[in-house]
Amino acid sequence: MKVEDVELGLEKYVFLLSAEEGNYGIYELVGELSYYPLSIEDKYKIARGLLRQLVEEDLIIMVQFKDSTLKEVIKVVSVKDIDEVLNNPISWYPCGEMVAIKLTDKGTKYLDSHEEVYKGRLTGRWGKI
Repeated sequence: MKVEDVELGLEKYVFLLSAEEGNYGIYELVGELSYYPLSIEDKYKIARGLLRQLVEEDLIIMVQFKDSTLKEVIKVVSVKDIDEVLNNPISWYPCGEMVAIKLTDKGTKYLDSHEEVYKGRLTGRWGKI
């Protein structure tokens, strides 16, 4: 399988579902891509691109927390700072400072409007949802 074979629209929906469920850290999004037999580098490439797109489209916000309790916010990552965060390997691991995603109102509307398109297709992936 190649990166080009991954249906990015479906993965965008999966990432938004992850944000809706209370994403613990962006490393979880790489795990969502484990469904595909891709190299770890390709999974990070896809996750990075989708995260950038979702922030730019105002469907999610990325929030940097002091630690894994996700209680003390350091900052909301702005679009201009997204590359700095995504290029930092520490941002991708569940140790020290954590970066998580949160759904925006626009993201919630996107999920609602695309539910019929994608939800049934995820049943085979996750079982009954």
